[in-house]
Amino acid sequence: MNTYTYTARHADDPRVVVTFTLQGDSLLVDLGAPLEQIERTLQLREGGARLQGWLKPVAVALLQRGTHPFSVADVYAGAAGGGLRVTPWVRVGGLRLAPVPFTFTRVDNPEAAQGFVRELQRRRGIAPRPGRLPGPFDYWGGWLLTTSLAAGLIMAWGMRRRQSSRS
Repeated sequence: MNTYTYTARHADDPRVVVTFTLQGDSLLVDLGAPLEQIERTLQLREGGARLQGWLKPVAVALLQRGTHPFSVADVYAGAAGGGLRVTPWVRVGGLRLAPVPFTFTRVDNPEAAQGFVRELQRRRGIAPRPGRLPGPFDYWGGWLLTTSLAAGLIMAWGMRRRQSSRS
């Protein structure tokens, strides 16, 4: 299996780290050191309270659940002006549900970010499409809009028939 890993680190705050790993047709996301960031936030809000030992495994499990592997066909990325934007889509029931954007205004190594984007685009070009439906029907939002529109048209048609039968 061909693996490519890129660690994006914010140029101004090196504690902000996201590691992207391409494995075959999948993208894995590791949020760097999020527990330290959560702990820092709790310390600021609760006057120095430490993150409880039993809470750390729960936090890790929740973070890993949100960063499951994404199909590279569902990932869009761009690197310009020293920044990086990576947007994978979460699929539920075979349809795209929501984007998970990762945006860096400036990364510490823009050339490596551009190399990662090139490799991701290359893999997207040869990856199998995970969706079965084309265009807007590959999104839950497209189905919701289509269903709402159809229901509205049926209701309008029914109301029109009732009005014409009364007259």
